[in-house]
Amino acid sequence: MKLSRSLLLMGILGLAVGFSALQPALAQDMGITAREVLDRETLKAFVRSGKAYVEGITDAARIDDLFNEQWKFGSVYLYVSNDEGVVLWHGANAALVDQDLSGLKDQFTGAPFVEELIAAANSGGGYVEYHFDDPSIEGDEDHTSPKLGYVEPFTSPLPDLFPDQEVFIGSGIYLGHQLALDFAHFGNGAAISSDIVLVNLAATPVRPAVYFYDEMGELIDPASVVDIGGNLEATDHGAVTLQSELAPLGEVTISTNGEGETVTGSVKVISDGPDSPIGGVLRFDVPGVGVAGVGASEAVRAAIFPARRQAGGIDTGAALRNLSEKDLTLSCSLTMGGEVLEEAEVPLAANGQDAKFISEMFEHDTSDFTGSVRCTAPGIAQKFTGVAVELDGGNGIFTTLPVIPLEGVMPMPSADGMAVEQ
Repeated sequence: MKLSRSLLLMGILGLAVGFSALQPALAQDMGITAREVLDRETLKAFVRSGKAYVEGITDAARIDDLFNEQWKFGSVYLYVSNDEGVVLWHGANAALVDQDLSGLKDQFTGAPFVEELIAAANSGGGYVEYHFDDPSIEGDEDHTSPKLGYVEPFTSPLPDLFPDQEVFIGSGIYLGHQLALDFAHFGNGAAISSDIVLVNLAATPVRPAVYFYDEMGELIDPASVVDIGGNLEATDHGAVTLQSELAPLGEVTISTNGEGETVTGSVKVISDGPDSPIGGVLRFDVPGVGVAGVGASEAVRAAIFPARRQAGGIDTGAALRNLSEKDLTLSCSLTMGGEVLEEAEVPLAANGQDAKFISEMFEHDTSDFTGSVRCTAPGIAQKFTGVAVELDGGNGIFTTLPVIPLEGVMPMPSADGMAVEQ
């Protein structure tokens, strides 16, 4: 079976992990409690629930209601800060109130995560990944745990409730080893298929939920790409899951059916609890070309991947996906031998993606090229994921390439010799 380059790229590359299709229903569920926070979408709904409650307060004393079990469960709690990083209220640690946390940095990545939270709030709301003290783990203040935070701005309803009128409310979930997996690309159709191979890393059984999204970030009906039956069932929220739980260290493979027209996009796998880590890989099967696997995609502000091309032979393709709920434009540089040959802008819609070969991304002659491509997001609260492949269908070459995060790496000179900040 002979496949064109464009069809192969469509079938192999694609990124659009977006929960936009789920957000309306979840956001309307204002009764969600801390106990129900399991993933990024229930986290957002929980913050919005807390925001609606606080905005409706007519008696400042009712803020203490946020200490009850509806609003605090295990490591899930709410907090309120102003846009200078001063904590105004905290549902887990009252000692943090009135403290200026604006200068805090992630002890593992060095990222100024409080600044990132402020920037996300000022942009209308958003997610930030960082490390922070997990109150459910004794001694965690010395080590900290990976956390996904979500914040939204709101106006204080009472002058005596918070000294600042413009503040933001937030919460977060501690990720453990891996609460959720983002596979930045999958393909199905025209005999192309994808296998999602999952392993339960928890000490207790889990039922992972697998969501498929198209290149525009819209939720795909799982029954259109997976044969539902046997141990697989579709959920009311548009995921495919297991009828029976996956045992500790158990493994399961969920495969697309390879049928119909080519569909590309991304996959999100969610464990069923913050203490239920899960691991896995996604494996592509392209008839006549080969099989290649890739791990979960990492959220980055800047990244680099190797690239090469020979006219009529091997080529490098890449897909870039916007993790933000607002449009952004990535700045990408084609480099060889440390020299920037060309810069290009890659506009990405909210939760959207773009997939191209390097010969389509840049105008520079890449007919005999060996180098790299670096891409950078414009703001500290904006992140993306990426995947790259090397492809030579005629010679059966098909392999995934590492997309390497560049957080904290020195600025790189641009094509005009000026330094480009990350």
